[in-house]
Amino acid sequence: MERRKERLLLLFIPVSLLKIKCRRSLPIFAYQSRTEIRKRPITIATNSSLCQPQLDKRKSKASKPKPTKGTKKRRTGLRNAVNTSKSLGTVDPESNINGSILDIDGEPCDVMLVLVDPSKHMDKFFILQLIETVNDSFIVYTRWGRTGTSGQAMEQEFQDEEDAEECFCKKFKEKTGLEWENRNEPTVGKKYRFIQQNFGEKKLGYTSAKWQYWVDDQVDGKADDWYDYSKEGSQQVERLYQESLINPRISNRIVDSGVWTYDVNLSEMIQTNVKHSNNTSRRIRRCPEGEDMDNLPPVPMAAVSATIAVPSSPMKTASSVVTPTSSPVKVYSSVSSTVSAESKAKAPPVDQDIDLFFPSSKSSTFKTVKDEENTDWYDVVLNQCNITGSNNNNKYYRLQLLQSKISSKYFVWMKWGRVGERPKANTKDLKGPFTSESDALKVFAKKYRDKTGNQWGKEFVPKKNKYTRIEIDNDVEVKEEFKTVNVKTEQIEYLPSALDPKTKELIEVLFSKEMRDEALSAFNLDLKRLPLGVPSKQQIQLGISILNEIEDLISGSGGSNGSFDELSSRFYTSIPHSFGRQRPPVINNMVSLQQRYDMCNILLDMYSTNETMRKIEEEETKVEVKKVPYPADSHYKSLNADLIAMTKSSKEFKKIQQYFDKTKGSNSSAKLIDAWKVNRHGEDARFQKFDKVSNRKLLWHGTNIAVVAPILTSGLRIMPHSGGRVGSGIYLASMQEKSAQYTSGYGSKFACMFLCEAPLGKSHQVTSDGSHASSLKKAPNGFDSVHAVGQRSPKSWDSMDLDNHNVDLPNERAADTKVKSSFYHDEFLVYDESQVRIRYVLTVKLY
Repeated sequence: MERRKERLLLLFIPVSLLKIKCRRSLPIFAYQSRTEIRKRPITIATNSSLCQPQLDKRKSKASKPKPTKGTKKRRTGLRNAVNTSKSLGTVDPESNINGSILDIDGEPCDVMLVLVDPSKHMDKFFILQLIETVNDSFIVYTRWGRTGTSGQAMEQEFQDEEDAEECFCKKFKEKTGLEWENRNEPTVGKKYRFIQQNFGEKKLGYTSAKWQYWVDDQVDGKADDWYDYSKEGSQQVERLYQESLINPRISNRIVDSGVWTYDVNLSEMIQTNVKHSNNTSRRIRRCPEGEDMDNLPPVPMAAVSATIAVPSSPMKTASSVVTPTSSPVKVYSSVSSTVSAESKAKAPPVDQDIDLFFPSSKSSTFKTVKDEENTDWYDVVLNQCNITGSNNNNKYYRLQLLQSKISSKYFVWMKWGRVGERPKANTKDLKGPFTSESDALKVFAKKYRDKTGNQWGKEFVPKKNKYTRIEIDNDVEVKEEFKTVNVKTEQIEYLPSALDPKTKELIEVLFSKEMRDEALSAFNLDLKRLPLGVPSKQQIQLGISILNEIEDLISGSGGSNGSFDELSSRFYTSIPHSFGRQRPPVINNMVSLQQRYDMCNILLDMYSTNETMRKIEEEETKVEVKKVPYPADSHYKSLNADLIAMTKSSKEFKKIQQYFDKTKGSNSSAKLIDAWKVNRHGEDARFQKFDKVSNRKLLWHGTNIAVVAPILTSGLRIMPHSGGRVGSGIYLASMQEKSAQYTSGYGSKFACMFLCEAPLGKSHQVTSDGSHASSLKKAPNGFDSVHAVGQRSPKSWDSMDLDNHNVDLPNERAADTKVKSSFYHDEFLVYDESQVRIRYVLTVKLY
């Protein structure tokens, strides 16, 4: 669909390995620290003189001579020890390991390796640690991934210390090409670089300063000011800052954050969004704890053009980068294999499939039970997709511990089957009643362990050939025509709508849950059939991270060692798809990859609309007097856009009607229903950047009706990983017939299309497919746009006045251009979001 343009490394394990644990990739800029969640004490460095009793104990255990090469080892993180002036290593707080770091040759075996190539937007980390646990075993712990993510982790546990050290040194050499004793020498080729760490700051969690970014373009309605990074994002950048102080050659870092990627220049204090079409840049600053931030000295302006405007406020002096459509650091919720804090606070709904098989035990008579100790609900959604080799597994397992509201007794509900199929009489069970929660929990926990290989109440670690726990958005209501629909017992009186009837109908369709469900079904995410529920926003972001790995595999950049089958299996496990009995398709080429990127981008857009709807519904429940604004009015207000319905007798509507009729397909019976003038708040101000650019055209843009509301709110956007025949830009067309191919209404009363004004200026023409076109991310030098010349194009053009500019639009049917081109219709590409202004939204019937 046309919307496409808008928008874990498996290691070979030594034979001596006894235990392995793997974790999946998580975005760290918004990641909630697991140490905060678990409240586990992380013990720190020690005085070596206090270690002697433990060292003697270790010597007595050794079954082999001590290592050669003159190495000397000691613990550097024993509990209850006194810290020396020398800061030593700290067990990675992400590891959940209770133990202490050993050292070799006086260097803590707490290693940070980096592989950085800013020209390729590549920045990877590899953490390698040698840990002695409180149970006197030894662990070689590794965690790796893209900088800005939590990445993947693996633990290799040994009973013999020498085996562990051998594994540690072997792993170090594998990654750096160097022996441990030569660790400070330069690496050669595409190997990781060993860098020095500030262990003192590391122990403090990199919290001695916070970081901020500057906003001066009214993005999201923000006033000109400094804004704080998320807590986790601030800690991440502080770590990179501390590393750059000790290792000055790596002051430029590439940081992944959700779907965005940032080039963070720590010498010039600028961050640039390299995934955004505009390469948005913002000033950043470091704010040490205890200092008055309003009186911080100005940041250097070495790399900023003299044309950049500088705010007059003393606090803001020399600290801004003016970019017309720049966006702040995106903050996303954590992607976790456990349930998010927000979801934990709200009781998950009881599975309504109980009603299908146990009429005497209605789902409405149960409530889900909460594990008070771990503040978690006994509600689990598990999924497993495996299409490696000839496998065709795509199955789910649902598990809930329930309490009867009538008898107060406990039950355990289970259902299972293939994703997309309704549960059957032999694929469900309701065990109980149990007189106590503990009795029911034994059944629940045993089944959980059987299916996942994990112990309930412990941090979830995915296991091979086991189910994976996924996070479901319990706030999205899932209904089936045969399921009981919950009705609010509390009556709410809605005030009369202030919208005209046509606008009210448009808004109701754009925010319709039925329309959303139909749209999702087009991606094999059929809510009427999925027995799991809706994947959460966090799960979708996890899916994107797996798609990133598939992209690395396709491009051969070395970002992943997994196979296409394995990575596709993980993707479908993270975001359950309904393929019936067919084998889920392997994602192994750019076309199928782009389709899944598009799906994820659209899902994220849809969630922004869902979140708006939830907030409105929450406000309705808070008011004391149950007279609330009509829902459509609240939804309309959330758009931050004015929609003015046009009368069909107006000259303006007639021009649009003519444009529609003249450029639709010759055999099409498509019909224009209604049209609205659109004024997106703030869009006119950013559009002024192109006030002097000529060659203005009013062009079509078709899209999925599920994302019309997000587009009205945020404008047409170039999403990360967007692509197409003419690169990553905003695609517009002079023929309604072309944009109609990307327009879908999913069973709604109508579909929607946009008419947009675009100052094209000087257009670079292309007439053939290939990397010269598909790799474009901006117009070539000297050009303002790109024109994919079609075999057919409107024969002549008329004009209309829009804000004192002549804007061209066709007034005759298309004719043969006599141009040999691989494009049938004209397409116009701009690569700057502010170069497009939405002028009209239309409702249409497509036949």
